[in-house]
Amino acid sequence: MPDADGTGQSGNPVNGDKIRTYIKVTNKTLSDVRFKTFECATAIAANSMLTVLASGKILEEAMSITNVQIISLSYIFV
Repeated sequence: MPDADGTGQSGNPVNGDKIRTYIKVTNKTLSDVRFKTFECATAIAANSMLTVLASGKILEEAMSITNVQIISLSYIFV
């Protein structure tokens, strides 16, 4: 996302995952959340769930998203 207001990067050196997350903020709300993930299908799925949870949230709400919430949401789609 070339016009991102913020980016984050993480990964797992053990299995080689590389994750970059991009956000667009409009009026303190995440108006667009995207990611690029290389390697693990599980990381791709988890980041996809993160975009579902974070989109439309104010920054403070998005910052409080937990791993448990992401995992719980993934069971809905299985």
